[in-house]
Amino acid sequence: MNLGVVVIYSSIDHFLWPRLREQIEAIADDAVVVRRTHLFSGEKEPLHDLGLRTLTLPLDHGIDHWEQMRRMRFAGVRNLHPGVTHVLLLDSDELFEVERLKMHLGDVPTFFASEWYWRTGFVKAVQNNETSGLLCRKTDLLLDTTEGDRERMAHGIQRPRPERPFVHHYSWCKPLEQMVRKVRNWTHKDDKPWESMLLHEWRQPLPGTCFVHKNRRLVRCIDQFGIGDPA
Repeated sequence: MNLGVVVIYSSIDHFLWPRLREQIEAIADDAVVVRRTHLFSGEKEPLHDLGLRTLTLPLDHGIDHWEQMRRMRFAGVRNLHPGVTHVLLLDSDELFEVERLKMHLGDVPTFFASEWYWRTGFVKAVQNNETSGLLCRKTDLLLDTTEGDRERMAHGIQRPRPERPFVHHYSWCKPLEQMVRKVRNWTHKDDKPWESMLLHEWRQPLPGTCFVHKNRRLVRCIDQFGIGDPA
């Protein structure tokens, strides 16, 4: 196996990047980071040197947000070295346990169950059915898919449920200012009035469940990757 990693990067997740870069370098034979010149809101991205081969693509306001995400992933895959046989597709808010991921490299194509992190101070949403990260053979990628994102990018997707998730999704583990940037710019931004919902939620004491997924119970947890409190 020759593993290539493609990461969709946003500066909103910059505080995670040093750790994610270390993880990628520990497991990948090749890696491509893909980012845009601007966020969906039109805000200009700071084009820092990320330390890995990076593609910077223009934002196209005339194209659906999900389609832009697909095109970013496809561009990354096409720029991997020709010898790459397997591809891991990540977002820049997903960290993983390197040794446990290595144990699953033969299980392709597959998604990895994840734990989902909430607010600051390291609170996680306890659940069993979210999946993050796609690993598959490069030849199995459906580069012409027009539906979904990673969920439809490979033939024969399996959805394993490891007893303990080893991909950790820091989607909502950010201080309020960064969370406002996130909901103004993520691909779900037109689904709901996220900003007003977010501001209302952050004024309240920490609830028992997260407001995005009401069934996900929130518990305190440790900073297992040593990234520090994003606050």
